[in-house]
Amino acid sequence: MGVARGMCVVTEELYTFSMINTAIGMVLSIIFNYYLIPIYGAPGAVVATLGSFLISTFVIDLFYKKIRWNALLMIRGIFTFYKLKY
Repeated sequence: MGVARGMCVVTEELYTFSMINTAIGMVLSIIFNYYLIPIYGAPGAVVATLGSFLISTFVIDLFYKKIRWNALLMIRGIFTFYKLKY
């Protein structure tokens, strides 16, 4: 997901947006870790990491019009694996 998102950021020249989004993800990670690690330990750290990643990679992108199309493509790409038949 990071490679696909990075290519979109470079193509659309959204470097400032990327920096702000990374900073938001960092702050969310610190806040989630601060509250979840004392309660749940290592599983709390995993949940905090996944939560901050999902918010900074998908949720924030859905609210910014210039990169929304890429977020929708990434989400659609995740769900294509459910259509596979063996």
